[in-house]
Amino acid sequence: MKKIMTGLLMAGLLVGGAFAQDLEKKTIFNVSAGLLVSWGSGPLFTVGGGADIAVGKRLTLAPELQLTTYRFQFDEMLLTPGLLLNYSPNQKVFFGGGVAYPFVISGSDEVWGFISSALNVGYRTGHFVIRAFHLSPFEAWFSFSLIGATIGYRF
Repeated sequence: MKKIMTGLLMAGLLVGGAFAQDLEKKTIFNVSAGLLVSWGSGPLFTVGGGADIAVGKRLTLAPELQLTTYRFQFDEMLLTPGLLLNYSPNQKVFFGGGVAYPFVISGSDEVWGFISSALNVGYRTGHFVIRAFHLSPFEAWFSFSLIGATIGYRF
């Protein structure tokens, strides 16, 4: 299942990038790493990748995929594909929201997930991006949340 989801997201990134290039839009890819905190657990380490596909002068469509582990133990992981729409009032600051589908993959192949809201705010400087974000399921909005921060490199 995780191979299928990862493959679909990567194919979406490539198709989205090709579509944006055909429209003479700018696509910027990124990789990131950071920490997440959820209520009742310790810090979680996350790595991810994504793209910023320009859909207007100040709007970008941002598909992303994050992999989260607890203490670098890979027997149970949280895989989070998401799609956000970001607004940039200037070249440095951006904020936006969208949807994500975090799902847990365990060693026993039990997979469960939930559709959630995704909110983010960030700051760009050169090739680097600092971003804070909030994930929360729609049915339990703000009662269960994942809050995190990442630093990324854009290319």
